[in-house]
Amino acid sequence: MSMPKGKKPARAAKNKKAAANLFLLSQADTMLPLVSHITEEIQARWQRLVELEKEQIDLERRKRDLNWPERSRRYSVNDEITAEQNKLRDSVLELEDLNVILVDPVVGEAAFPTQVQGRKAYFVWRVGADSVKWWCFANEPQRRVIPESWRKTTPVPGVEQAV
Repeated sequence: MSMPKGKKPARAAKNKKAAANLFLLSQADTMLPLVSHITEEIQARWQRLVELEKEQIDLERRKRDLNWPERSRRYSVNDEITAEQNKLRDSVLELEDLNVILVDPVVGEAAFPTQVQGRKAYFVWRVGADSVKWWCFANEPQRRVIPESWRKTTPVPGVEQAV
């Protein structure tokens, strides 16, 4: 069966779209100011949620002995938790819109999809780092240091360039 002229097989279109979502190392480094801002915000919101949840547990444990201001606080803590969860979700979605994956909200680790030696991989960055320092294959927890040769402007053997 032949394809109508001008039509591409669905697989070819899907592969081209997937390749467009891959990052070059230089692209990942260029996006760091924005990704850093969002990831630091996620870290702060995560920490705030931890604090609020501890306070909520304490207030719930003592709920029969609370005076009126503490009872009022017990209700407002629930509202604050809901608001922080919504803001946290929005920040994570903002990263996803950039095609960046939040790996760990506590340490502030994010990953940029790429391809190395024909395999799905990620460039990994952590809050506090001035550039992307690590990479890993998909589904492998081991982080590898990015070789300096990958930072050169010429194409890197084995690292496929995004279209």
